[in-house]
Amino acid sequence: MGIVQRIFKNLGAMVASNIVSILTELVQPFVFLHSYGTGMYADWIVLSAAVAYLSNLNFGLQTFINQDLAVRYNRGEFAGYHVQQSTALRILIGIVAVAAGVCLIVFVLPVERLLHLSLSHGRAATTLYLIALQILIGNLIFTYFAGNFMGVGLAHRGTHWQNAQRLATTVLLTTLAWERVAFPVLAGAQLVLYLLFVIGVLIDLRYMAPDIFPTLRHWDHSSLGAILKPSGYFGLIYWSTFLSFQLPVILLQQMIGPTAVVIFTLMRKIFGLVRQVLNGITQSMGPEITRLYGAENWNALFQLYDSSERLIFFLISSVNPAVFFCSPLLLLLWMHKPGLFELVPYLMMCAVSIVLCVKEHKYQFQFSSNNHIELARMMFWSYIVMTVVSIGAIHYAGMSGLLGTWLVTEIFQAITIMRMNRGLFQNYDLRSRYIWRLTVLGVCSLACGYVLLRYWQMGSYWAQIARDTGLISVITAVAFYVFQISDLSKQLRERLASRFGR
Repeated sequence: MGIVQRIFKNLGAMVASNIVSILTELVQPFVFLHSYGTGMYADWIVLSAAVAYLSNLNFGLQTFINQDLAVRYNRGEFAGYHVQQSTALRILIGIVAVAAGVCLIVFVLPVERLLHLSLSHGRAATTLYLIALQILIGNLIFTYFAGNFMGVGLAHRGTHWQNAQRLATTVLLTTLAWERVAFPVLAGAQLVLYLLFVIGVLIDLRYMAPDIFPTLRHWDHSSLGAILKPSGYFGLIYWSTFLSFQLPVILLQQMIGPTAVVIFTLMRKIFGLVRQVLNGITQSMGPEITRLYGAENWNALFQLYDSSERLIFFLISSVNPAVFFCSPLLLLLWMHKPGLFELVPYLMMCAVSIVLCVKEHKYQFQFSSNNHIELARMMFWSYIVMTVVSIGAIHYAGMSGLLGTWLVTEIFQAITIMRMNRGLFQNYDLRSRYIWRLTVLGVCSLACGYVLLRYWQMGSYWAQIARDTGLISVITAVAFYVFQISDLSKQLRERLASRFGR
């Protein structure tokens, strides 16, 4: 199977993942708000965010191990493969057991007061513990087993398993939420579903790849250090996700209130859909980046970097502003709450989303090649600084203060990671002209969107659609020319024609 085929298989799995994510993000907030109201929906968001850090307890072990296993498999190092796999599995099971015991403390802590919840202590503590178990089983054990498919070039199959789990969870939660069941029942149902999917993915691994089926037999305590240290740095990256996404929700709940939590969450979900689509393309390259890096095929890896940059930048400059322009209409049609749209926060969130998409493309090359130590340190400590500064920023400027601090942090991280890319591709010239073109186009797009949404408010749906469609079409056409997409598509057609003999 060639490079293009593998990437397209992974991309297909990522597209399916994005479809599931879009369905989840569109359906769940509407159902939860309809069934429980703003206050209780904010409680559910805060409860989920309060234990989200548990997903980081694997210290990034599964990410490092699955990529390390893929490199070893492609190099024919099968003995080392099984030792690494078994050792990592023992570590993960130990972490889950210890964490599940420690989390029992929620039953004696006044979590309902600490998190400013409207729930009773019993319901809050039970829900919190069941969500914690679901995260430990799902994000540590299930995703590790699904990631094992990467080693034999079937990364897309593992992604399909994760897609199926997320879709099943969405259907289950929305059905139960529509019936207004208690939060402990919602959390318990998620946990049972994850356990069933763990069994299912193990059965599939036994059938599809029996030579890499996980086992505990090949334990080697001497390999612990070689696993835990690099895994710990991946853990810092995942802690960064908690600091930039879950912790702000808790800060807003404490300092402003549930309405701000819901507005911030919905705004982030809307632009998160864009990031999921674009990041799906980037992540589809991850297994191929790992394989090419393991094979030391630098020419092919550089070509992948250069071509994907132009495609991703074209999509970033087209899709992010489009979502910003359409947000008022989207909120009106989706939530029937046009008052949830606030121009300045949405403008700032769009800018954050643009920078995040750039950063996630660049960091994928460091991440998937296990060149992540410097990356992890930089991201973790810059988010720590962001968190400290955000407390004062929220106090003086509300949600806009938080978003401004977040934007500055992401710009700093994106610039730093691009410098790291230059270190990875030492013998290749990584051009900066496309990033400058994206910057200019992004600033112009946001400025146009601000003027139109502030001074040209239209009442009818069709007038808003016409306004948004015209502006999006112009920006897309400019981006198509600026990033030379016609040349890129010609190259892809030639490769496909060569591959299939046409």
